[in-house]
Amino acid sequence: AVSNATRSLRKVVEMQPDHLFSHLLLAKIYIGQGLHNLAQSALEEASRVQPAHWQTHMMRLHVLRQLHMLHGPEAQASHNVVCARVHEACVQAGLAQAASLICSRQGQLRLDPVVPD
Repeated sequence: AVSNATRSLRKVVEMQPDHLFSHLLLAKIYIGQGLHNLAQSALEEASRVQPAHWQTHMMRLHVLRQLHMLHGPEAQASHNVVCARVHEACVQAGLAQAASLICSRQGQLRLDPVVPD
């Protein structure tokens, strides 16, 4: 069943390369199968289609972590997009100070939780 879904999604992205959610679903399937290099490729395409889609970048950071590339330069754009969204959400919730607990000043997600004094 998964191979049929994967095959169908590959056809969809071939015929409609700008269909964001097909790329995302394909990436999710690849992640579930442990095929992180293929997931990264699908997420790169999703990012090309909609560069500011923060969920794409969140998934991309997950994949880069699995590939031991989370701290590399290829991850910075995704860190920036996700941290901007985190900051925006915290401000909207009236918790602007909480953003610094989740993202560093350099605009990277914190991997270790920060416990406020």
